[in-house]
Amino acid sequence: MRRTKPVIFLDPGHGMSNRTPNVFDPGCVMGKLQEADIVLRWSASLARALKKLGAEVVQSRTNNSESCPLESRAKWARINQAKYFISLHVNDADSATASGTETLIYSDISKPLAARVHRAVIAQLGLRDRGIKLRDGDGTVTGNRKAIGLGGSQR
Repeated sequence: MRRTKPVIFLDPGHGMSNRTPNVFDPGCVMGKLQEADIVLRWSASLARALKKLGAEVVQSRTNNSESCPLESRAKWARINQAKYFISLHVNDADSATASGTETLIYSDISKPLAARVHRAVIAQLGLRDRGIKLRDGDGTVTGNRKAIGLGGSQR
């Protein structure tokens, strides 16, 4: 089936069965805040905004009870013919100076998309710019050449 709109695959990190079947992975935790919850809300908000712009959006998960194994996410993006793969994360750090947002790319072909998304996030949220960084080898995005990982750190 050929799609008429670009498909953007949003992957809010962590969640149910992320690394271990039937075990909830909260990601980083700070008090009552869990990464899995935060990025799920981000993903829902981003999906709504992208749909308003005419994109077709597929999400790896829309709640915390859906099984979402890490090794299946890239496959789901390919099955859905996603042109772009965006993985959302929140990072924890030991240093109080490690705050802001960074965008990870997995190949140079992702740079134009990463730059546009990164600038928009910095402008909208007013976070410290931690840059765009090349990251080799990530099982989540294997086979998705136009993949970026978007993350924020807050201490």
